[in-house]
Amino acid sequence: AVLPLDRFSADPARAAAVMPALEVSLLDEGEYYGTHTRGTRSAGSMRFRLAAAFLCGVALTVASICVSHRVADTSEAVLPASRVGALYESPFSEASSPAAARESMAAAEAIAAAGSRSPALSLWMTDHDGAQSAKLVQQMPYKYAIRTITPVSLQLGRGTCWIFAAIAVLEASYRRQGIERGWLRPDEYVKMSEQAFGVAVLDLCRRVNSSCGALVGTEIWTGTQLKPMDTQGGESYLLYYLLELRYIGALPVTVCPYTPWQGQDHVCPGIRQARGSNPLRFEVSHMYTEYERQAAKIALLRGRILALSTSLVAVTYVLPCTKESASALGCDPTSTTQCIPCPDVRAFAGYGCCVAAHRDGSTMDGDFFKLPEPTFPEAEVEGGHAMTLAGYSDTYRTEFGFVGGFILKNSWWDGLPPSADWKQARGSHSMAYYMQEISAEEEAWACPNSASPRRWYSCPSLQDCRGPAAVVKAAMFNQPLHLECIDRSPYLHGLCKKGDRFFLKSIEPFGSGSGLFRACFIRDPDPEVADGVAAGAASYAHRNHEEDVSGPTGSDSHHRGLLYGPDTISLRQEGSPVVGANADGTDDHSEMCTPYIPLDDVALVLSPTAAEVRPNNPDICGFYFFPYDIIDEILAKDHNFQVNDMDVVWHPEAYLANMNTFPSLNYSLLQKATRIQQSVQSSGPLPFTHHSPPNTFLP
Repeated sequence: AVLPLDRFSADPARAAAVMPALEVSLLDEGEYYGTHTRGTRSAGSMRFRLAAAFLCGVALTVASICVSHRVADTSEAVLPASRVGALYESPFSEASSPAAARESMAAAEAIAAAGSRSPALSLWMTDHDGAQSAKLVQQMPYKYAIRTITPVSLQLGRGTCWIFAAIAVLEASYRRQGIERGWLRPDEYVKMSEQAFGVAVLDLCRRVNSSCGALVGTEIWTGTQLKPMDTQGGESYLLYYLLELRYIGALPVTVCPYTPWQGQDHVCPGIRQARGSNPLRFEVSHMYTEYERQAAKIALLRGRILALSTSLVAVTYVLPCTKESASALGCDPTSTTQCIPCPDVRAFAGYGCCVAAHRDGSTMDGDFFKLPEPTFPEAEVEGGHAMTLAGYSDTYRTEFGFVGGFILKNSWWDGLPPSADWKQARGSHSMAYYMQEISAEEEAWACPNSASPRRWYSCPSLQDCRGPAAVVKAAMFNQPLHLECIDRSPYLHGLCKKGDRFFLKSIEPFGSGSGLFRACFIRDPDPEVADGVAAGAASYAHRNHEEDVSGPTGSDSHHRGLLYGPDTISLRQEGSPVVGANADGTDDHSEMCTPYIPLDDVALVLSPTAAEVRPNNPDICGFYFFPYDIIDEILAKDHNFQVNDMDVVWHPEAYLANMNTFPSLNYSLLQKATRIQQSVQSSGPLPFTHHSPPNTFLP
């Protein structure tokens, strides 16, 4: 329901100077309660969202609400219903809300015409009028991203994804408001401590008799309540319900960094001293919760990242088991207990035995997925995970053919698993990549995902793989060329000997949407033969890349490293066309091919050599793509898809720029936690290239 604000004599200029938004709620006690920083937490309340341009400047006591909030962010104003009732001719009800909304929207349009229109003005009544919501859906951009996201942090071996989602909300809101108020530069952010947040939640849940004891970690019954013992699991929306987190929940990472090992949930040296003079103080004014994807998209347009709690899906691949693949896969093609019927599609024709292979429903390309049904086994809903919604794209297409989805900031590692407890490698991308704002070649320098077989450079023969052309091209496009057997896969056995060197020859899909591939490799019997050429060519390529980033002395800042310039041509002409091959130019060295398997399984069989392992940039990468179709699958089977939009308002003393105004607070830790974030710099389809300088090829 929305108040019929056209009955107010609003002053837009005064309103804009006072506050950005106000909320009025009808309480069970028959009072109207206005608040900017504290949302009404009564379960039985009805909320009426208003824009400040419609409230401030009106007659009677409503104006006092705006004034009181101007004086102190935490003040509250309560008006007796009898006094506020004089403003309206009829009481509010569910039946009257659409009409009231339309009246208010007309007033809103009139007021907005006097100045710039904010996104909130378009979205403030979307939950109250179905016709208007449908109109907004039609007008929504086909892609959208929040640009104040802070760098990714990793939860590693602990079940603390919910803490990382909550901290991501705090960091992004702090950054956005700091930039808007001129208290942070656009590239600045503050890294906050996930460890300290977890300790704060445990402290508060143990001290108060609340429901959070049933929501956090492993609980113990004390005779009167459940008390959490650790942070292994929880809900990010505790940020809204635990009010005292506003004082102790946000601490700079310099107080205590995150500990990745289980059993360290209470460890944070110096936390009590830091809390006493902590300037990072905030309020969560209100929280909106959405349970379906279209509402979540609309919520994103308010300009805040959203905390997501959702189930995930697990997939079951169907692998052909033959006499040739039995040893590698550990299967028996004659077993009546292992073998299952192969799918009735062309790719599986002629195979008499298939085996089931269970994997997580995400790829090293950062995509969540499922296999086509009913051709392949139905995806299973498993577990739960917390992330943050940072954007969406209706046009991005994933490797498995899903079009459209949310862009998520995740807390998973990139590359090989950090311990033997994990059975898969992972990868991610940048926001700009999913928004299709940069080329795949540019993305390779920001988020190389060097552990993923998709990113390895392929060449047809040992001669070509050892030649300088392959080395230069692989280096210029930041693709690993030299591979080494690591033999860490729990799914494949005996394909290679640990330490043996290989080149990728080809990756062949199995077809029919199976998600299976066969990768073939060329064995390098004498890796030292080509090391000299490789080192020189790679050094050349990376030197040009570094010059592009920093710029050589006296150079044009836009001068790109040569890819198709005279230096490269000279290198190719001077390099020996036959390096380490037979005298007749043929290559009779052995090859090794995997069975048809999920492509990501290859990452735990072979890996780039140490010199060619290139980590993803944590300032830029860490994003995943969550297709709409996967969300619909989860909603149909489990209904566990919850998006929380928490409106966090930061106090002025929370910013380093205002430290002189608040001498009683200690800003030293905050200063050390203030950092600069890199961003993706696009230089066109081919990164680090340029047109040849004038007269380069003239005599």
